[in-house]
Amino acid sequence: MLWRMPFCLFNRHRSDPATVRWNGTRHVGRCRDCNRAIRRSGRGYWKQVLEQTDV
Repeated sequence: MLWRMPFCLFNRHRSDPATVRWNGTRHVGRCRDCNRAIRRSGRGYWKQVLEQTDV
């Protein structure tokens, strides 16, 4: 959604439940708004993945 894009710009993403997987270290997936690779951070927040991972 377009109104959610400012959240993505400030690294506050929403996961697409169909893409979330456990990679052995953390939960990773895709943002449902901007389609970037994201990881689950503390307190239920989702942040952009900075290193290369298999999503």
